[in-house]
This record gives sequence, C-alpha cells and structure tokens, in this order.
Amino acid sequence: MIWIWLALIVLVVLLDMATSNILYSWMALGFLAAVILAVMEVSVPTQVITACIVGSITFMIGSLISRKYLKRSIDATPILTDKILGTIHTADTEIREETQYKINGIYWLLRNEGTPIMPGEQFRIVGIKNNRLYVAKEN
Repeated sequence: MIWIWLALIVLVVLLDMATSNILYSWMALGFLAAVILAVMEVSVPTQVITACIVGSITFMIGSLISRKYLKRSIDATPILTDKILGTIHTADTEIREETQYKINGIYWLLRNEGTPIMPGEQFRIVGIKNNRLYVAKEN
C-alpha cells in the first residue's frame, strides 16, 4: 500500500506543476500521513480515513493561504478593453452611425451616436457595450 500512497503524492505534485495551481499538493500531506501509517502496518481502512481527513484539512488550510498570498502578491493587469477606453484615435474613413474599424490590430464595431467623424478627424472611445466601442468626435 505504501507504493500507492507514494504514487498519489507524485500524481498531485505533477498535477500542481502542470496547472501551476499549487493547491492539490496540500493533499499530499494527507497521503504522507497514510504512508507513515502504512510503514507502521496500520490497517488499510485507517490509512484511507486518515488520508482523507488530513488531506481535507490541509487542503482547506492551503486554500486559505493561497488566496491570501495571491491577493497580496499579484497586481491587477488591465484587460484589453480597459486599455483602450478613453484613448484618442484619428479616423482613416468616415464614421457615421456604425462601422467596422481596426484599432490596435483588432477589428471592432464602432458606434457613433454624435456627429459624423470625417477622415483625419480625431475621436475618443467613450464606452464599451457588448462587442461595440462607442466613440465621440474629439473637439
């Protein structure tokens, strides 16, 4: 039974390495407790129960520690829409009510609810709703 517990320890460590989650490795502590019991020749049902109890407790504690660490150490990176909101662009083509337009290499559907924007004029991205960028002529 020792080999099964050791294989489970290796499996959860490999799973965490593959997902970079570092959450399942806490279960390995429960499997380690079962290895110790197996060396002491304790019955298999006791090993399984111990692995489940110790693994569950360390999993919950590890989850709390991981969340606390992640909230403290990882900076919030703005998503693409946050990066382009409020930016000013120069129109290449006329933008009346709705038109497809390429911004930063991505085609967007622009919605202009103000006066038409002529080629060479500047416009600002004022909002985003669904898959549309709302634009306004820059004065």
